[in-house]
Amino acid sequence: SGEGLATAVITRDGQPIASDMALNGSQQDCPPNAGTVNYTLRVDSETGSIEQSDQVEVLQPQPPTPTPQPEQPPQITSFSADPAQIDLNNTCTTLQWSISGEGIAAVWLSRNGQQIAGPDVSSGYQDCVDPGLAGQEQVYELRVDSEFAGSASQQLSVPFIAG
Repeated sequence: SGEGLATAVITRDGQPIASDMALNGSQQDCPPNAGTVNYTLRVDSETGSIEQSDQVEVLQPQPPTPTPQPEQPPQITSFSADPAQIDLNNTCTTLQWSISGEGIAAVWLSRNGQQIAGPDVSSGYQDCVDPGLAGQEQVYELRVDSEFAGSASQQLSVPFIAG
């Protein structure tokens, strides 16, 4: 005379989480805490009951991995010469600078396109120019290289007054 009446109940650690369910299908559950959870499916019908249990290990959610901030490129915040011009009585000038940035790998100094110091030259570098260059503008370039974020450079002109 047809199928008998049956009911299905799912419990989590003895507490019902779903009842009066279809006899086929699935059920989603999100346990509130980490640890071992015992699930039981019990089906009752006119002809008897059947139970099936399973254990599930619920893991603690992992915090998201922070996204690393990209390194900032180096910056030259100041670059100056003292004295700001030289002459035959004083052929030397002291170059001063300030830099900022992450992962600074090298600091280079050049005059008129020729490297004169680096890769780890410090601010306060004194440069004495050959008197034969009197009357020519001395163009200094400071270049700062970082490990991963590129480089920065800045030029500075120091007049070399002849006579």
